[in-house]
Amino acid sequence: MRANPKPKKPSAEKHHKKATTVDRPLASWFPREDAGWLAWGKAAERAYEEYRIAEACSRSNSRDEKLRDAMIRAAEIRHYTHDRSYPPGLDEGIANLHSGSSDDIERCIAYLEADLYVFGSGYIKSDIIKRLKKLDLKLEFRRRLQNVVINVIKKGFRREFKDYCRLARHVHSEGFLLEVEKFLKSNDPNLALRGKWVLDACRQKTGTKG
Repeated sequence: MRANPKPKKPSAEKHHKKATTVDRPLASWFPREDAGWLAWGKAAERAYEEYRIAEACSRSNSRDEKLRDAMIRAAEIRHYTHDRSYPPGLDEGIANLHSGSSDDIERCIAYLEADLYVFGSGYIKSDIIKRLKKLDLKLEFRRRLQNVVINVIKKGFRREFKDYCRLARHVHSEGFLLEVEKFLKSNDPNLALRGKWVLDACRQKTGTKG
């Protein structure tokens, strides 16, 4: 069986394209139709994981029609929830960041704070981070982004983790560095390593050692 092609990087214009309600693939665990993007984002995380499982099962036995149908169903649910898992106006916010404007920056930071793990989310987070690093951010935004980095350290490694290290270098403060240093004492070697990477990135800018 031929392997699936490598997924393409999502474009900013397609982040928040709504699906129709006519073809809604009902699932008992869906939030209400009028629920906010974050509730749908949590549903999208579940749908993404269920699709990955269904795809793996279908690959292991490509002749099983029930497994194939289950994968198709899971894909429909993944797409339906995914299209609702972005803050309204996120495209415009990212476009403004690209142009060097901080208009609608709230939506972009809110998306990083939610830290949803869905199809293509890593690319979008990386894109947002790269643009935020070029802006002179207000103290309020810097503190919120420091908390974003702290939470990412706790969660684990992802493809965009190095981008978060670079973000930390842009928004860090003494209090933030002291908070990150606590991770170095963790019994979890991966947690300690993530903390070290963030510290190393911040010290690369300041020129401090330790």
